[in-house]
Amino acid sequence: MDEQDTVLEGELVNDATAERSFVPEAIQVQDDLFAQELSEQRNALVYKRNELIHGQFNMRTLALKTFSAVLAQLDPRSNEFPPVNFTRTELARLVKVSRQAMFQLVDDLTNELQSVVVKVPYIDKDWEDSVRAERSAAKREGRPERPIPRPKADDSFVKVNLFQKAIYNAEANLITFVFNERLKDYLVDLRGNFTYYQLNSVISMSSGHAIRMYEILRAALSLKAVESGVLVAYKDIDYQELRDMLAIAPEAYPRFSLFERDLLRRVQKQMDGGDLTFTYSLPDRIGPGRKRAPVKTIRFRIMATMVPSSSGDWKLTLVQTFTQAARTKLKNSFTEARLQRNVEYYHDQLVDGLKVTRASSWLRKAFSEDYAGIAQLKSGVHVREAMQADFLRDQLLKLWLTLPAEDQDSFLTNGFECESIDMMYQLYRTLRVKKDSESAGAKQTARSKREAVTEAVMDIKDVDW
Repeated sequence: MDEQDTVLEGELVNDATAERSFVPEAIQVQDDLFAQELSEQRNALVYKRNELIHGQFNMRTLALKTFSAVLAQLDPRSNEFPPVNFTRTELARLVKVSRQAMFQLVDDLTNELQSVVVKVPYIDKDWEDSVRAERSAAKREGRPERPIPRPKADDSFVKVNLFQKAIYNAEANLITFVFNERLKDYLVDLRGNFTYYQLNSVISMSSGHAIRMYEILRAALSLKAVESGVLVAYKDIDYQELRDMLAIAPEAYPRFSLFERDLLRRVQKQMDGGDLTFTYSLPDRIGPGRKRAPVKTIRFRIMATMVPSSSGDWKLTLVQTFTQAARTKLKNSFTEARLQRNVEYYHDQLVDGLKVTRASSWLRKAFSEDYAGIAQLKSGVHVREAMQADFLRDQLLKLWLTLPAEDQDSFLTNGFECESIDMMYQLYRTLRVKKDSESAGAKQTARSKREAVTEAVMDIKDVDW
């Protein structure tokens, strides 16, 4: 993969600083809003099907960053596959190059993105396309259909372009990316076999190899796994397959020592300070007398260096699903905690196979009926004693939607340390103990009566009737 030097963001920052030294306060406020929006965009999530992550393609650093920035604008759970717009300045800020550099590079950048061909593993949809093509050919030629078996060999593949077209409107300084429809299966309506990461994780990298290595290793240690507490993963990658994924020409790095020195170690350095890092070993060179054995496999130890926040993900979903007016209405109707937990619950349900026809309708009902809160109550995560479980089942679940929002949020965060819910529980406990005591007394009284009757019957003397 060829490397392309990028213009550091510092050039853009210096320009902006110089301008701000004499602009009015209103423009300063506008710049601050731009900075906030930029931060939110860089915290957006990039989703890719794993076949695309492990595909083979040659793309330079700026093109890789741009492709990731474009993907961050898509809703991976939607059936829609819309074009994506960026102003030239907006894209420059996002991928950390100066506006002047983007002006000079926009033609070459769109040429590269337009011409990139990705070689990806075969999936069932590809087999269906081949069968449909054979059916049409057989009908046209008046012959029986030839059977086309599903491929089992690893050497089957598909080649696809990323974009159908890239449009640059110089009058509006607007760049529009229109995806190749064939790529839809790898980028939207994703289920199960996909990887996601924060755009910010790759934007600061100055090496295309580092970006690609980050994606490959992130697929082995997902953000979802990290959020659940898994901080280390191991991945064996065939050396030649890794070279293919990184689009390294056969004549480049002819010896592994050069690959190690000029690529692996530099990538390690690029990833230091981010949310993912790695070490590696060479299992083919373990043991005495085997130091010069050819490297066939690289064993990666992948480590998460920080637990990510999913806040950017749920907020992005709101933006992609609802209009500005609808989002304002939701924020006025529900607390942020309620919105967040239900959007994240929606994400989890989709991964587990939930089929949703219209996301906005499903989410509105989830917010209204607090699907996530009810599910958390039913899970019993806050239960520390048997009577608390009875209280959740008999009382709290029935009253949940009538409780003040702050009590709901506090209980889901703090459990029975939430003062208002704990007061309800203590009253329930007192009444329950009293009722159980009265019930036990009533049972004892009934038992005493039965025993008295039994004794009376036994005391009756034999009577000669």
